[in-house]
Amino acid sequence: MEQSIYFEAQTGLIRDHPPSYTNYGIYELPASLRPTLEKYIGEAKLGSGGLEYNREFLDLLPIWERQWRQKRARLRLWLWLWLWIWLWLWLWLWLWRWLWRWGLL
Repeated sequence: MEQSIYFEAQTGLIRDHPPSYTNYGIYELPASLRPTLEKYIGEAKLGSGGLEYNREFLDLLPIWERQWRQKRARLRLWLWLWLWIWLWLWLWLWLWRWLWRWGLL
């Protein structure tokens, strides 16, 4: 599974782990977007409240974050599904073996 990075838009910080505390909004994004983020950070201008980015970039951030969260949620769902399938298969095989051993089949 691909790693997440955490982007603080107002300061332009990219972190590998979520910050324990911050006053700024954090975007959780896939690590594959790091070069794109660095490109947009390089193009940003310093403003009175922090960095001022291209409007298209600011519109893309929530979309990228939503897509990343949906992808991770689907992956977690599939992993849980496979876990349940293997658990039930193991349970049925164990029960069948137990019944066979005690001559109940």
